[in-house]
Amino acid sequence: MKVIPCSTAAMAIMVTMVFPSTTSAFVCPSTRTTFHLHRRSSAFPKAIPNKIITTVVATTPSSPRTSTTSLSSAKILPIAYTAVSAALFEKAWALHAAAAAPTTTAAQLYSKIILVATGILSLVKYGPSDNAKLASSKRAYKATPPASSGKAKQQRQAVKTWKSVVRIKLIGQFVGLLYMARSPSWSKLMQGAMMVMTTNVAYYLCGAGRSYHDDHGNWTPLPTEESSICTLYHTVLMICTALLAKSSSSALEQQQAITTPLFFNSATTILVGIYVVGAFVSTLTGIPKFLQTLSGVFKQKQEEEE
Repeated sequence: MKVIPCSTAAMAIMVTMVFPSTTSAFVCPSTRTTFHLHRRSSAFPKAIPNKIITTVVATTPSSPRTSTTSLSSAKILPIAYTAVSAALFEKAWALHAAAAAPTTTAAQLYSKIILVATGILSLVKYGPSDNAKLASSKRAYKATPPASSGKAKQQRQAVKTWKSVVRIKLIGQFVGLLYMARSPSWSKLMQGAMMVMTTNVAYYLCGAGRSYHDDHGNWTPLPTEESSICTLYHTVLMICTALLAKSSSSALEQQQAITTPLFFNSATTILVGIYVVGAFVSTLTGIPKFLQTLSGVFKQKQEEEE
C-alpha cells in the first residue's frame, strides 16, 4: 500500500466528487491518522493521479482497531477546498518569507495578493457554495423521474443540465486552484486563475441560470438579468487574468514593488486590483453560506458529544 503526503491528497479527495471507487493511503502528520483511499483504474490525464476515493479507513494510534466510514460528498468537498485554500496560503507565506521588504519585486507582491485573495475566495465562497450545489444536483436527479413530454420532460432536462454544469464547475475550478498552488512562476499562477474564471463563465454559458436548483433540489431558474450579470462579472475577471498571464514575467521580477513609481500606475496594478475587488465581492456573497456551514459543523459535533 502506497502512502502519500496530506498535501497531495487534495486532488484525490476532489476527484471522488465526480468519479466514484481500489487502494492508497495518506497520513495526516498533525493527528498521526492514516487514511486508506480506495480507488479504481481509469484513463485519466497524467496530471490527475489514478487514485479515486470511495471509502476512507481511519486508523489512529489511540485506537487499536480500524473503523471504516464512507464519507459523503457533503464532508469530502469542504475538506478538499480547505486543503487547496491552505496550499494557496502556504505558497503566499513562502513568497513573503523568501524576500525582505526592500527587495520585494512586483511579481512577488502581486503573487502574494492574488494567492491570498483566491485562497479566501476558495475557502469562504467556493467550498460551501459548491458543496450545496452538488448536493442539490443529486437531490434533484433522484427526485425527478425520466419523462418523454410536457413540463415533466423540461424539468428532467433542467436537472440533467444542472447536474452537468455543476460538475463542470467543480472539476475546472478545482484543477485551476491546484494549478495556482503549484505554479512556479507569475504567468503560470495567472493561468491557473484564468482557468478558474473561465470555468465559471462556462458554468453560466452552459445553462446554469436556466437550470438552477435551490438547496432542496427544486427547479428555480435565475432571472435572465441576474444570470447575465453573473456571466459578465466572471467574463471581466477572466479577461483580467488572461491579460495578467500574458504580462511580462521577467519585467515584473526585475521591477521593485515599492521604489518603482510604475508600480502605482501600471496597467498590471489596475488589473490585479480589479481581480482582487472581484474576488472580495464574490467572497462577501458566500459569507452567509459559509457561516451556515460552520454552524452545521458545530451542531453536529455537539450532537455527537451528547
